[in-house]
Amino acid sequence: SLSFGKQFFEVKNFKIKLGATAKLLMGNAYIYAQGDDIDFTVNGLDSVDIRAADFRYGYSDLNNFQDFSPNSLIPSAGGDFGWDAGAVVEYNPKVGENLRNKSTRYLVKAGISLMDMGSITFKNAVSNKVRLNAPFTFVADSNATAAVQDGPFSDRAIEFGDSIVDAYFTVDRSSRVIYRLPSMLSIQLDYNLFKGFYLGALWFQDIRGVDLDKISINRPSQVTLMPRWESNLVEASLPIILNGDYKVLQVGGFVRLGPVFAGSDNLLALITQENFYGVNAYFGIATGIGKNKQKKEKEDKEAMLLFSKDFGIY
Repeated sequence: SLSFGKQFFEVKNFKIKLGATAKLLMGNAYIYAQGDDIDFTVNGLDSVDIRAADFRYGYSDLNNFQDFSPNSLIPSAGGDFGWDAGAVVEYNPKVGENLRNKSTRYLVKAGISLMDMGSITFKNAVSNKVRLNAPFTFVADSNATAAVQDGPFSDRAIEFGDSIVDAYFTVDRSSRVIYRLPSMLSIQLDYNLFKGFYLGALWFQDIRGVDLDKISINRPSQVTLMPRWESNLVEASLPIILNGDYKVLQVGGFVRLGPVFAGSDNLLALITQENFYGVNAYFGIATGIGKNKQKKEKEDKEAMLLFSKDFGIY
């Protein structure tokens, strides 16, 4: 990816900044299933009555799921492009400047962004749209057991599954799949309460939605309240998150020391949960290109101003 951001306008007490990110998206492997109308009953461990089924399923190279290795991280199955774009407005009135953080300068900052726009195209893949011809009962006999003995993603298992589909369903096949990214609308607000203390808010709204005719990755909508303390060297925050399409309450944590940062959106679960199936955490290093140059120009300007005053030059 490549990102660019810059302040483009400054009108009285307002600053307007614009930014964008271009992304090269590479796909490694995928498997999916989408159901529209499915009606079935499980009869014990080896029998299923299927009365109605209208769904899609597909897969690429499933060996990347079953026989995972470092080579599996090399993207090879598909690629495409994506982008982010956003705008930020900062408000810095002269009144009350001594009560605000001198490093950030603004009283209020608001932003709006479009995130994860784009898609990944997989070619030479499998994508099937199937509809049940008539109700039937599937029995997991010895043939089914033998088909999956090398794993559910083995060539034998896939061949057996496709034979069941061909026998009982009408199939519309395709070898090209477009996976749409989890596009979001993001609105940000940050208020400088006093000196280094801030109160921020962040809203992510899913704009992809669910469309059975299109394959999408969907990120749940959420809203976050972020009290934080910030200085040039240190920053700490305690985000309170209403996640899962505004249904799940989470408490996170964030800390920055210089350019190094780390955090979690679900710190409470890391502390209280005993059994883990996954961990929500992030870390990184961030700095700006040209930052030292701007600082040096500012220091040179201040030094010249002092020189002029010392010698009575105005």
